[in-house]
Amino acid sequence: MFINVRVTVDRGCTKKVNEPISKSLGKPMQVTEVKVENQAGGALISYRIPNQQDVISVKATYTLETGKKWRRWLLFMRTK
Repeated sequence: MFINVRVTVDRGCTKKVNEPISKSLGKPMQVTEVKVENQAGGALISYRIPNQQDVISVKATYTLETGKKWRRWLLFMRTK
């Protein structure tokens, strides 16, 4: 009976540097043309995002009738 043992060297100790994909253009402009259509149990919200390359998400904040505050983020990806 033979037992084959392999020894590997873990190179996980090297320092990995994470960098942004692109340079930031600063704080993005706000969304425009915001429209809210209330529906039973929710709402349909539409808006126009600014034409800036580094915009990746939209954050919505709202308050329920109970006074509880909520935040939601919508992440999106631009296509060329």
